Amino acid sequence: MLKKILIYIVFTIILTSCLIEFYGLTNDYDTLSELQKKDIRPLESFEKTESKIIYKINASQLKEELKKHSKSIVYVFANGCVSKTCKALNLYEAYANDNGYKLFFCNG
Repeated sequence: MLKKILIYIVFTIILTSCLIEFYGLTNDYDTLSELQKKDIRPLESFEKTESKIIYKINASQLKEELKKHSKSIVYVFANGCVSKTCKALNLYEAYANDNGYKLFFCNG
């Protein structure tokens, strides 16, 4: 009995301590370095984008851009997804390129 209580106490301390951090379940912006934060910018124009930059956009901006393309895919992905349905982002990119789609990635 004492052994079970001791295991429970140790387990509780580990779970409630700062020893374990879970990333990807919430907004982890504050965990980024200042250099990484500089790579996240508000979108000014779809015509003036850089491939290594992450742009913050709203639904209206995306909706207006989708109107400009006859075939589009908006793929909403989750960081750290381990499901069988989650594929590498480059596979979606290859599919879009091979089939004439304009591809937009959105983090959900």
